[in-house]
Amino acid sequence: MNGQKKHPVKSSRSEDEDLTSLVNQLQLNADQFEKCIQQIQKLQIEDTENESNGSPLKHNSEVKEILSQVENLLSPLFLDVDKVKKRKYPLARLVEDDVNQLYDRFRKQHGIYRNLYNQLKPACPTPAVDLSKGLSDNQIQVEKNPVREMSLPEQLLQTLDNLDSDNLKRFRWYLKQERSVSASHLENADSVDIVDKMVECFGAKGAFNTTLNILRKLKQNNLADQLENNLKEVN
Repeated sequence: MNGQKKHPVKSSRSEDEDLTSLVNQLQLNADQFEKCIQQIQKLQIEDTENESNGSPLKHNSEVKEILSQVENLLSPLFLDVDKVKKRKYPLARLVEDDVNQLYDRFRKQHGIYRNLYNQLKPACPTPAVDLSKGLSDNQIQVEKNPVREMSLPEQLLQTLDNLDSDNLKRFRWYLKQERSVSASHLENADSVDIVDKMVECFGAKGAFNTTLNILRKLKQNNLADQLENNLKEVN
């Protein structure tokens, strides 16, 4: 046969260049994500002070717009993490941890946004990317509804994000009555902190049962039913 063989050195060099380009793009997206989170924090701190002083909130629309920009970066970030893992990038685990931390910060800022501006906006999106699967599977999953892919703690977070500030405060009060939870750990806790603390104290299933019971006490039966139905669908 007259077909030319691939030169191993050139092939390796090309793969290295592709990986370098991928890592650089991932870093650019992560930097933009970080910049947006910092902008959101700054604006929400200003409006928190405005609220304390009885002044009008000024940055609702601006924060909402930046949150949308961050949401658009989520899927590319998680897909790129999957790619560097498949290509055996030596620092893939550190990159994955960094991206997960960015996502946790985004969820926290999203919760603050809801409480500050009393927006009944859909809960903070969860990247529908299973990092344990191949890239082709991930690309298909991105197009799907992420609700069924949520872990139990993420479903709890979505539920608590639908509580307004008054009901979230009452939720904390009921949670303080549980002997396993320290009251000091719940002072001014947002929905992310509450879910973390419940899972730490009760485990995921125990946190689910506790959330369900407190929602019933708050007369939030629609949220309780939705949470219960979501768990049944996943199972």
